[in-house]
Amino acid sequence: MFRENVERGALPMRTLALGLLLAVLSVEMGVATAQGPAVAPTGAVSEQQAGADAKANAEVAPAVKNAEQRATARLVEPQREFKMGDTVQVKVAGNHRLAVTNSKATGVLLVLDDVVMKSIGEPLATQNGAGDLILSFRLSRDPESNDSRGEWKKLLAKQHDGYLMTFPITLAIGSSAALPVATDELKFSVTTKGKMNGTLVAGLVIFGVLYWWLIRDRSALRDFRDGTYSLGKSQMAFWGLLVVLTFVGVWLNTGLIEHIPDQVLILLGISGATGLGALVIGDGTKAAEIAKLEDQLKALPEDDRVGRQPIEVRLAALLAGCRT
Repeated sequence: MFRENVERGALPMRTLALGLLLAVLSVEMGVATAQGPAVAPTGAVSEQQAGADAKANAEVAPAVKNAEQRATARLVEPQREFKMGDTVQVKVAGNHRLAVTNSKATGVLLVLDDVVMKSIGEPLATQNGAGDLILSFRLSRDPESNDSRGEWKKLLAKQHDGYLMTFPITLAIGSSAALPVATDELKFSVTTKGKMNGTLVAGLVIFGVLYWWLIRDRSALRDFRDGTYSLGKSQMAFWGLLVVLTFVGVWLNTGLIEHIPDQVLILLGISGATGLGALVIGDGTKAAEIAKLEDQLKALPEDDRVGRQPIEVRLAALLAGCRT
């Protein structure tokens, strides 16, 4: 009976033992799964980390490299007010890689308010004690150069706020403005407001005094001495004085012997030709009137002092005008 019971219970006992074994294995596997990568081999973790670090370094490296190569430029005297003929100095720091040949920065031009000042030319280049490159641009204008006059005309035409102008400044490398200067603006003035107004007032006073003196003269603007005023002579004197005083005024304010426009020269030529024509016509008229007065004197008796006196006075005035 006992044996029969054991034989009958053998299958359940085996089943129970197998279930216990599977339960133990399941617990061990669950613990291993919960620990995850902590039980992974050390070598595999290092390789993964190294791969991530390499990727991060690859992304950061160009930015670091560009930061090292990026150059900065700024005005040496940012608060100074520059005028024509002054030298603007720009300090370039960092890895600029600008070529310097014969003490000049090759291919570098000054750009003021988006106008490339090619006529100024390449700057002189020197180094300071810190190893920075100092570029020196001389603000020059050649009145005889069409390119120079055109660049300055284009630049100054952009300013409408008075005599003190402000220009955004850039350094052009090659054909593009690639290196902005780290400053607000370049302060520039052709002349001061006080000097300009003083020159204008002085010019008007001198013009008025000289022209009034010519009017008061008995023969300067007249066809002949004490005669009528000549339109040709008056025009020639008016435009001649105006151009000369304007020329001198520009020279006093800028220090430049300015180019006289062709239109002004044509105007002077026309007034001069008119004045010369008036002289020729006046001389012919004067000669004809002298001949007429002489004929009148011949027709009068020598003892007719009343009739002869006004004619003789007029003839004397005409002859005096011919000698002046």
